[in-house]
Amino acid sequence: MDLENLKYCGSNASTEEQNLAGPIPSPTQSGFLNRFNNVYDYEVHRDNTSVAYRLLEIRGDKNLYKENILRARAIGKYASDGSINPGYDKIKCALPCVSWNFRFDRRRTNENVTCSTGYLYFDIDKEGFTIDRMDKSKIFACWSSLSNIGKSVLVRVSGITSRNFECNYTLIAQDLGIEEIIDLGSKKIVQANVLSYDPGIYINYDSHVYMASEPEQVTLNNKREAVALVATSLIEEEKVQDKKVSSGTNIREEKKKKYIRPRDTFFRYSNIDAYVENDGFKSYKEGVPVICLYLPATISRGKRRRTLLPYCNDLVFLNPDIEQEEIQDHIMYRNSLRCSPPLEEKEIRYIVNLVFKAKVNGILKPRGEKVRKVLFGSKCGMDKHDKQSYSAKMGQEWKKEDTRQLIYDTIEACTAKKITAKKIASEAGLGIATVKRYWSELKEFVKSINEERK
Repeated sequence: MDLENLKYCGSNASTEEQNLAGPIPSPTQSGFLNRFNNVYDYEVHRDNTSVAYRLLEIRGDKNLYKENILRARAIGKYASDGSINPGYDKIKCALPCVSWNFRFDRRRTNENVTCSTGYLYFDIDKEGFTIDRMDKSKIFACWSSLSNIGKSVLVRVSGITSRNFECNYTLIAQDLGIEEIIDLGSKKIVQANVLSYDPGIYINYDSHVYMASEPEQVTLNNKREAVALVATSLIEEEKVQDKKVSSGTNIREEKKKKYIRPRDTFFRYSNIDAYVENDGFKSYKEGVPVICLYLPATISRGKRRRTLLPYCNDLVFLNPDIEQEEIQDHIMYRNSLRCSPPLEEKEIRYIVNLVFKAKVNGILKPRGEKVRKVLFGSKCGMDKHDKQSYSAKMGQEWKKEDTRQLIYDTIEACTAKKITAKKIASEAGLGIATVKRYWSELKEFVKSINEERK
């Protein structure tokens, strides 16, 4: 199919675009997208933007915002202190966006979902990631993000609903091997994606179509079953292979072991849920010990054992009730997916045995623990920018509290006959302007001390 022959069609399209597009499909038809003025606008601006036309925009054929996108990339997403560049954010907030996952009735909310678009969108905000790390036969489209740092990935899917969105999103991400590098903030029914520009966009009109599973299908009694509810293309491939081999050769089981990930729906990948609700966020001024499992997309020779061992260690620590065989299957899968070349099975068994020996002896301790002060649940509904803004706000509030307490303690400890802002600034090691910002709050306290010392 030639992308040049596919155009935007809809009631709000220009005359030229409608003439190019031909007949206008029904607005509720799967494969069409809602368009919004910007990421903060929840009102549907257009309801018949075709997927094909959106891809044309990204490729640059109809991109009226190309210069703005290139300007944003020239500015850069992040400032030197790690915060979002205001100039970049200003351009981003002026770009139109679409909702790739679902269509909505007038307003982009969970309650207003009308139907699936037939696609699922994944945001990979990891520098250096390439589509070659995934099975391209399962990818419908892949393009560079607005910042040109990460990638946007689109897959085709049938049967997605609001009810089964979350479990299928997770299963498909796992099947693609990207569950640990996707931006969880984009795992939302109402997720919108701003327009980007990538003349080298990858498009595969013959890509695999994932068949959605219902939540009750995912919650199986036997957690040790190795199944792939959404990787139907692999199952079909295995059936073909089974017909080609004799009954004495179990190719199907070997292919499962190599390609289909073991079921680990019940694994915990972090202990954040011990501190914050899944749909909330919370701050801890003193910080709390947090474990978040992570593996690089590619683990080269010389780094495989020292990477898999702490990963396995913390996986067992977070999941003390999971049996050793399940852990070993999981590590074997990660090994085959991430290590280049993969370690032999006997080396994986050695790693797992080592960890479980420490567990049995009562000396298993987390190895990747880090102290974090601000935590966000996976369904908190905040994107990366919102999280950074909240974290910065809390940091400023804590700094103010510490400064205020320092001034108060210095006043109490001061032995001068008369306490002044200049004297406190000198003894506390603060600037006079800083002390004066808090002086009005402590004025009565200082006055009472000075009167006692007259």
